[in-house]
Amino acid sequence: MVRWWRLLAAGVALSGWLGCSSDDGGLVCNAPSTVCGAACADVSTDVRNCGACGTACGAGARCVLGRCLSPCGDDQTYCNGQCADLQTSQEHCGACGTACAGGTLCVDGACAVSCPAGATRCELAGGAGAICANVTNNRLHCGGCNRACAAGQLCVGGVCRAGCPEGSAACQDRCVDLQSDNANCGACRATCSQGFSCQAGRCRLAECPAGTMACGTRCANVQTDRDNCGRCGMACPPSNVCTAGMCMATCAMGQTRCNEDCVSLQTSNSNCGACGTICQGGQICRAGACVRECGAGQTLCGDRCVSTATDRANCGACGTACPAIQVCMAGACVPTCAAGQTLCGAVCSSTDSDPTNCGACGTACAAGQACVAGVCTAAQATDPGCLSPSVRCGAACTDVRNDNVHCGLCGRGCPANQACVAGICSALCLASQQRCAGACISVQSDRANCGACGNACTAGRVCIAGACAPGYGRELIANATGFIDACAASGAQTVLPLVDDQSVRTPLPFPVRYWGTDLATGAMINVTSNGWLGLDGVTSASLGGTIPSTSTPNSVVAVFWRDLATADPGVCVATVGTAPNRRWVVEWQNTRLLGGTETFTAEAVFHEGTGVIELIYRSFDVPTAGTVGIEGPGGTAGVSGCPTESTYSCVPSANSTVRYTPSP
Repeated sequence: MVRWWRLLAAGVALSGWLGCSSDDGGLVCNAPSTVCGAACADVSTDVRNCGACGTACGAGARCVLGRCLSPCGDDQTYCNGQCADLQTSQEHCGACGTACAGGTLCVDGACAVSCPAGATRCELAGGAGAICANVTNNRLHCGGCNRACAAGQLCVGGVCRAGCPEGSAACQDRCVDLQSDNANCGACRATCSQGFSCQAGRCRLAECPAGTMACGTRCANVQTDRDNCGRCGMACPPSNVCTAGMCMATCAMGQTRCNEDCVSLQTSNSNCGACGTICQGGQICRAGACVRECGAGQTLCGDRCVSTATDRANCGACGTACPAIQVCMAGACVPTCAAGQTLCGAVCSSTDSDPTNCGACGTACAAGQACVAGVCTAAQATDPGCLSPSVRCGAACTDVRNDNVHCGLCGRGCPANQACVAGICSALCLASQQRCAGACISVQSDRANCGACGNACTAGRVCIAGACAPGYGRELIANATGFIDACAASGAQTVLPLVDDQSVRTPLPFPVRYWGTDLATGAMINVTSNGWLGLDGVTSASLGGTIPSTSTPNSVVAVFWRDLATADPGVCVATVGTAPNRRWVVEWQNTRLLGGTETFTAEAVFHEGTGVIELIYRSFDVPTAGTVGIEGPGGTAGVSGCPTESTYSCVPSANSTVRYTPSP
């Protein structure tokens, strides 16, 4: 695909012929172009005349608002003909051309020997180096290194889950519209710069930066722009300059004339310190010198921006480097231990077998005892001279129950992405997981192992942050007959007819208790055309997502969450019955997948007083799956509406009901 700035450059070249000759034969250019040599050029966009005639941008760069910018996204830098992320690139770590040595990898712009907390070192296939990956949401390393999710799937909590609906794409752990998402415009992580918005998958000028205004097709500073002096379209005579919004023969005090403009050499990014000195992408002009502008949470150390909370070369402060075996965490250098080891003082120890730190740091076994599975036990000599339960493998004694090189028997090694557990090579658990009965479990959210292995939550309760909390019991009812025709109810409100990706907020008619939180009468609920409600009231029309997920939206009640198009009358909202037994109903009538023909009619019903929520499906002809279920505040817990409770993506059945009853 031809990039937009190349098309723009071609258009600028053509604009050189769009001028006209004056009566005396001289070239006169149409605004906003100006005469550059024998042609007209728009110095706000022309890569050969960027900011001023004759100022050419470097190879691959583009000219935006008179500034030469890198052809790469905001998080990348143009290095030797390619775009590179200076925070992670092995060949360009921290700066172009700075390559990390063998055995190290680039972390936050510095070559390091290990990954920061929450990340896993993953060796890339084909010997292409290594990266630090968050295996809880990285689609290429989901749950472990080089475990790629299938095309369109999301990685959520280290598990590949159902993919995004048609028209959206999976970026990290959420579904986005690459045609309109400013943070993922045309591709994941392709961020639009300030003043630009994503339109049809390309970053386009949306609003002008502070101090400028839109004049025709470009942003102009009417205080200094000769073609728009004081206001758009007010051009100064050829011999004048624009200063303080007025056409004058000379520049105001503190300004210098560079070509045809009056500028401050102390602050002008196109004339920094001297006319024609351009600050490159990521730099600003300060006190007449181009300096790197660091983002929030970063500090300028030398010529690069770093996070002193995690940068090993600048830990806590610029120039404070951590030793080779240490990493920087929260601005302090701390030792790191391999998986299965614990930091005891300044030493990494295996508390399962270390007799000086048996079971816990500082717990030493008595003379004649060995540490076995973290417990001091009497040492027994076994032939040929190894202490039980160790056996001799080659010239050394080893415990084949937990030795990755001799797992279960001598010479049977485990792959790099597995560990030896009870003599069996098993998948490594994530940092946030524990091994329970041989399986890797998140004790922060698993109902059967909440807070600790074997600690099960009672029926109807869920596990949140390692503690059992009020949740919902669910009941799946086939051949149900309780559908309420909200569109035909007295006083029904119809919203969102014949629309795509739209939402509207509407008030609750009575109090509702949702996941232990009381929603008052009049609380605003977000109703969307895409088959879901947001009980937190935050406006959104997300066209697809997973439950539960801390990514927005949250507090979702998903009847059938997909990219949908409503029919006429659209979505019907009604209150039926009499207090204190009223029901609030939101119905999607004859709704279809965007671009499809098959329809469904379904509704969400909220019961006054009891807090019961029902998802009722009258008809359902859509053949593909969507997200079904309810999600707690913050996206930390959810209850599926699918036949298989562990999944939230399914095709509902006609004449069926999912009933959620809150736990005490």
